[in-house]
Amino acid sequence: MNNPGVKNGLFYGAAACILYLLLYLISKRLIFSVSIGLIFGVAVPIFFMVMAARQTRSNQEGIMSFGEGLTATFVTYVLGSFIATIFTYVMSNVIDPSLLVIEKEEAMSMMENMFSTMGAPEDQLDLVKESIEDSSDVGLGMTLAAWAFTLIIPGFIYAAITSAIMKKDATA
Repeated sequence: MNNPGVKNGLFYGAAACILYLLLYLISKRLIFSVSIGLIFGVAVPIFFMVMAARQTRSNQEGIMSFGEGLTATFVTYVLGSFIATIFTYVMSNVIDPSLLVIEKEEAMSMMENMFSTMGAPEDQLDLVKESIEDSSDVGLGMTLAAWAFTLIIPGFIYAAITSAIMKKDATA
């Protein structure tokens, strides 16, 4: 495959799915950990975006404009995050719906910690907990809408920063 963006997007999607499955097998609650979320949301995509930019620059004899880098890195993010989004949707809604229950429990626990740290009134916490409990399961349309939002923040931002760092002009 000659397109570094597509190739690394597929690798990113596959890596995200494998990591998700490993966490699932170790402990379903790990999937919803904030620190694990940072790895999924930051480290994994940026790693594959850097790889796409490197390959793009290498394919062009060491020269890559910001625009060329941005194309490769953004395609990587779009494709990889789409694969990961569909995979997590299928896992939570088809294969193991108990993940939706665990996600709500973890969200409530996180809100309890946050509210107690801030010293917020108990009645506000009760309203938030009730809102979480009453929230219906998110359908595919909402999942894809949320994914589309991540294309801008953080996807495009990560791609732009990675491309700016990795670009190399002919005059440099």
